[in-house]
Amino acid sequence: MTPSFSTQRVETTHGSLVLYQSPSARTLRELLELSVAVDPARPYIVQDDRVLLFGDLPSTVGGLAKHLREVTGLAPGDRVAIAAANCIEWVITAWATVVNGAITVGLNSWWHPEEARQALELTTPRVLVLDSHYFGLLEKHIPHLDFLDAVYVIGEVPSTSLDIQSLPTDLRADLPTDIAIDPDDIATLLFTSGTTGQAKAVQGTHRNACSTFQNTQWMAAQYFPQVTLKPLQPVQHPTTVLTAPMFHVAGLQWGFLFPAATGTTVVLNTGRYKAEKALRLAVESGATSLGGVPTTLMRILDLPDLSSHDLHQIINVSWGGAPAPADLAQRCVDSFPNLALVGTGYGLTETCGLGLYAAGTELLDNPTTAGRTMPCVEMSIVTQEGHDASPGEQGEVRMRGPIVMTGYWNNPEATSDALSADGWFTTGDLGYVSEDGFLFLTGRKKEIIIRGGENVYPVEIENVLRSAPGVVDAGVAGRAHPELGEEVVAYVQVEPDATVTMESLQEHVRSHLAGFKVPTSIGIGQDVVPRNAAGKILRDAIAGGSLRFTQVL
Repeated sequence: MTPSFSTQRVETTHGSLVLYQSPSARTLRELLELSVAVDPARPYIVQDDRVLLFGDLPSTVGGLAKHLREVTGLAPGDRVAIAAANCIEWVITAWATVVNGAITVGLNSWWHPEEARQALELTTPRVLVLDSHYFGLLEKHIPHLDFLDAVYVIGEVPSTSLDIQSLPTDLRADLPTDIAIDPDDIATLLFTSGTTGQAKAVQGTHRNACSTFQNTQWMAAQYFPQVTLKPLQPVQHPTTVLTAPMFHVAGLQWGFLFPAATGTTVVLNTGRYKAEKALRLAVESGATSLGGVPTTLMRILDLPDLSSHDLHQIINVSWGGAPAPADLAQRCVDSFPNLALVGTGYGLTETCGLGLYAAGTELLDNPTTAGRTMPCVEMSIVTQEGHDASPGEQGEVRMRGPIVMTGYWNNPEATSDALSADGWFTTGDLGYVSEDGFLFLTGRKKEIIIRGGENVYPVEIENVLRSAPGVVDAGVAGRAHPELGEEVVAYVQVEPDATVTMESLQEHVRSHLAGFKVPTSIGIGQDVVPRNAAGKILRDAIAGGSLRFTQVL
């Protein structure tokens, strides 16, 4: 079916929204059903030497979906939490959950066990699926999570006294068709950090995902032909290498949800990210596109032997999730000889990952832009005084449309802070719009650090640092980094007789939080943490190292 991109304004319970009149799919189950048109022998997910074919996808998902209903009692609205690295079982479990009308909860596989426990207690899943690594981290917590009815481990069941099973992915059944799913039903809960240091679970609906999918179809059909760098030719076997984790909105949607409908083969870059391996997978698989956060692409471009590889099949490179250097687009054009499209997207977990996009000639002409809005997305810039900004005038970015979340799970206060009654989502990003509609970001109103695409909130790390022996106070900031976008740095005020080192403080943070939140540099001294008259920490002073530290490590 040829998609339609006609839109209409509709009054909904979430405000006056611009919706597609004839979406290709209204629910994720309908999106999955589009996969039956793909060559059944074509690989869908490739994980090392394992392959899930498109022809086996519906029955494999249907088999696990039936098992979850009949054995665990999974019902619409129940939650299934997945705590695992990217793998085929992650994909099957997520699909089996949403076709049942239940909710997939993606746990950050880089979290500290305490962070994962808090997320589980917030979302109270009925079913928990873990890989062996995560099981080792959470084993001691599982007996105390009395809301769990079933726990599954991916692969062989480890030696344990707990009642757990191996995830059965060898079952076969038809997809369920008798379970009513509304487009506004919640399909996913993905996490984003909060200003209090507590994780917030973003409620992503079937409509959110399907509207974003329709936006990507619009880009392919109507936008890309206008901005392409070289004539676009039909791609017989679209293939990509996934570097983003599936618990991120980008990894979830472009990693396996959308590829199921477009017939795209996804090659998983398993294990810790290494540019050499990602490039090798791209070359060996004949990948036609590459994507990720700017850091991952920059590391590929920086490989000394890049030009020795056959890169002719790569025609599309894109990124998002973090600030990118102004020369990244041109570097991609210079490095990939047949590149037809280079693009950047802007969005948040709360906007289903994508609301604006710029590609090809438009991006090369505007290399620092975050993009322009897509058909069903509205954007406004609101000044500090509360009025709509004029072109070129800075303000806070707001977005509205069917891509915007319905709220934060069990967090009405945070929801009301972020969402207006008429559906506008306040992003916390600062920027301005040019006369021709391009958004340029200038900073962030919220004190968030984006390290290699990971959101880090200073207050969370400050609370941990202040709990360390000998520490009086702490301040954390983000500092520009050529690869990561930003890195985490800190300053701590210590007691006069304290024997504190940077290494001991880093280990203290590492024992409480995920590794990417550990400061790479910590200033230690007896000077007070710099604050303004209102008591707010002066993070620029910390990031710039302008303090007179008694000791700097």
